[in-house]
Amino acid sequence: MATLVIVSNGTSLYPELPIAREDIIIAEDKRMLNGQLRRAYRAVKKRIAYGQRDSTEAERATWLTAHPLNVSYTHIDELGVTRTVMTTVRSDTLSRTAPASAGTPAFYDLQIEVEEV
Repeated sequence: MATLVIVSNGTSLYPELPIAREDIIIAEDKRMLNGQLRRAYRAVKKRIAYGQRDSTEAERATWLTAHPLNVSYTHIDELGVTRTVMTTVRSDTLSRTAPASAGTPAFYDLQIEVEEV
């Protein structure tokens, strides 16, 4: 099995599968001269979601730095396709804590969702 690599904002990340993909249709409603509405489809953009379970504090910091909110950046997916995206969802839920003797105090479930701009 090949290693899944995503380059987001210049940082290489190794998420777990599955990666969710969704096409978003951009449409605009126009009123015609006869008064009826007509929907014009302008484009299709991509939404990609991925995550990683049981991440350490260092991995969490790397993921959050690589996915800033309200900023557009370059994202290269596992297929090698480059897109300009923005982060729409960024979640870092505490999954479990380790004993104090383990050295790493906590583990996180990370989820990121990016949308093409």
